Amino acid sequence: MILQRAEWLVVNENGAENRVIANDVCQAAENFEDPANRVTQVTRDHLVKDVFEDPQISFTTKVEPAGAVAAGCTAYPHNLHQKEEFGTVIFSAHAEGGWNFVGWFLDGSLLSADAEALLPINRSTVTTHSEYEARFSN
Repeated sequence: MILQRAEWLVVNENGAENRVIANDVCQAAENFEDPANRVTQVTRDHLVKDVFEDPQISFTTKVEPAGAVAAGCTAYPHNLHQKEEFGTVIFSAHAEGGWNFVGWFLDGSLLSADAEALLPINRSTVTTHSEYEARFSN
């Protein structure tokens, strides 16, 4: 069964713009929740129809190393647990405190060196639960 999802533009208080594919406005905003930088606007850009039902897909993101976390580096979305296959998801990493973004990694393999990257999320790339790493260096 094909499900309709939308690409959303999420804007935070600091003016950062992020894009995410989600079912609805609430789910889109949840991906960028940050008490220190609240979501101020969520706008639907367009519908995405290439998402298929799959009850096993979920993932989280983490910032590495610990020093980057302490400096305030962030990675979005924090996590998604869905009953359908995603297709692609926009990942966004933000460097702080003299740290530089290195890349997005999955199982030790570099997926993208871009801080904002559109990455495939499907049965061939994600297991029952996968963890994407936003790696930084200083």
